[in-house]
Amino acid sequence: MGDGANVFNTFSFNKWADGKREEEIDKESRRRRAEQIKRLKERLRKERALRESAGDGDLDLEALIEALQRGEVINPDNVPEPAVQRPMTRPTKTDDVAPKSEELSDEYIFNEINLYASTHPHGNAVPISKTDTRHWQYNRRNHDEDASRKAIQQVMRYLNWLAVVVLSSLRGLETSNETVKTRLNFEFFKFFSKSGHHVVDQEIPKITIPNISFPITTPLGAGSVSTDELKIDKFSTPHIDFLLTSSGISWGSRGGGVKLRGLWGAEFTQVVTVRDSGWVQAIATDIRLNLSAKVFALDGKPQIDIGECTVDIVHLDVQIGGSVISWLVNLFRTPFSALLKTVIHNQACVAAQGILLEESNKFLHSLPSHVDLGKHFYADYYLVANPRSTDEFVEVILSADVVYGNTTCKSSSNVSWSEAGVNPGMVTMWIADAVPNCFLASIHRGQLVQLLLTKNSPNFAGYLRTSCGLLSLCVGRFFPGLKQFPNQFVDVLFHTYKEPLLVSDPKKGLLLNMTIAVDLYINPMKTHPHDVLARIGLNTSTSVFPKLLPGGKIGGDLGYSNLDLYGVFSSIGEISPRFLRAFDSLLRETSKELVRTILRLGFPIPSLDNVTVADTTKIGVLNGHIRLNIDFEYK
Repeated sequence: MGDGANVFNTFSFNKWADGKREEEIDKESRRRRAEQIKRLKERLRKERALRESAGDGDLDLEALIEALQRGEVINPDNVPEPAVQRPMTRPTKTDDVAPKSEELSDEYIFNEINLYASTHPHGNAVPISKTDTRHWQYNRRNHDEDASRKAIQQVMRYLNWLAVVVLSSLRGLETSNETVKTRLNFEFFKFFSKSGHHVVDQEIPKITIPNISFPITTPLGAGSVSTDELKIDKFSTPHIDFLLTSSGISWGSRGGGVKLRGLWGAEFTQVVTVRDSGWVQAIATDIRLNLSAKVFALDGKPQIDIGECTVDIVHLDVQIGGSVISWLVNLFRTPFSALLKTVIHNQACVAAQGILLEESNKFLHSLPSHVDLGKHFYADYYLVANPRSTDEFVEVILSADVVYGNTTCKSSSNVSWSEAGVNPGMVTMWIADAVPNCFLASIHRGQLVQLLLTKNSPNFAGYLRTSCGLLSLCVGRFFPGLKQFPNQFVDVLFHTYKEPLLVSDPKKGLLLNMTIAVDLYINPMKTHPHDVLARIGLNTSTSVFPKLLPGGKIGGDLGYSNLDLYGVFSSIGEISPRFLRAFDSLLRETSKELVRTILRLGFPIPSLDNVTVADTTKIGVLNGHIRLNIDFEYK
């Protein structure tokens, strides 16, 4: 009996304990759901405030929140919700502990919602396009409003929710928009080393050499010697050799020389103190300086960081004069020469890592990111990442645009740079289609591409008459409304109607697609520029084979050109197919001339000082971009 009672009591206790555990779990689950609803309530309130600020407020949002708190099902289908499965075990100390309620993140709530949705289906999914989610009973809006407005608002709700999720997932990530990749090959650095001599020759003599002071100690006595006004009197730039490595750029110098001049003063005490002074001159030749450096991006502009630095002076000649006590000079001549050599060693690296580096970086950082290319054309650039270095080149990736005037352009590019058949010059440059397309959009917005045909244009005067004889052909024959302008002429203005689009194709070259408007005015157009009598649309597709133009620009030759004519509007009569056919031959030649105008204008390549692009530069067309193998020359 006693054993049976113990078994029964143990069973009852375990059952009671299990019940208490389930009760605690259920209590914790309710608390967490309440916390989630609280967070969602705040998010819904913010969403309502955003929509109301945009003129799309929802007066029933409070009812929605209250319904959520009561646990009501929104827009239920006729499918019963399955029973909630309760957990059978409590978390242990080794289990993953759920975050505290006050620490619940948005991501944690989203994960809980997704988990609940995946385990508690409410019916088959219905395509969004066939669902009006606003038929819920708490939404008292007029459901007979315009269907397009319904669709827009529905899409915006989904986009608002999607934006929250996407922005959360992208938090901390950076994006780059690569439109230009530039590779500075080894030949470029050889070319560059020849151009920096005048800068170095001017800057090095400005360096201040610190005064030297050291003691003199002998068995006969002691003293000291010091220098004053020690300066670089003359400097000859050494020959510089570059070495490219994966960790950056290294270069070494050989040859060259420097001449130092200054004053010295000495005192020596044996029994009495003797003082003397004079001048000192040092000539160092064959200075061998070895530096390593790397390039990085700061505010989208290049900067240089100097790494290791060593200096060796092969020949050093020190002359000391002006003294009247020769034995005193002999006491410090040898140690002074050695110390001066050490000072030159140290100061050369200090200069390279200090003043020269600082001045170079100041200059690089001061370079404008909006570069004037001349004739109101500008280049905008930004380094999207730190440059990459190998033993053959240094590579820089940019986000860059070429624009006209004060226009701006946000280019978007997702191109794979092709390495096939690279024949590097001094610089290899890849340019995505986004760059010329930005340029074309810029000159379109600037109304730069225009061609006006008037009665003074060769070979066109007869066709532009408003009145002509029975056997003549003129524009007045096709438009009856021109009879109100007898014996006059029509001006025809060709201009871009939409932004042109360029596509690079390795087989067809550069494909240029344009929509051109052909506007008809009564001559002279400038007296009534807004009175367009008729407009004809012209779609053109043109193949262009690029080449280098004089003055450092990318232009090209015209390949094939297709066009399609259509009427847009007319106030002087119908634009008939007969007129379009008759005008076709004229427009074909005109459209070709318009494209040739753009090609003659070209896409400017930035230049600096007297350095220009050499004729040996090559241009290649690849998928989605062009590639330039550029050589430079001095003019």
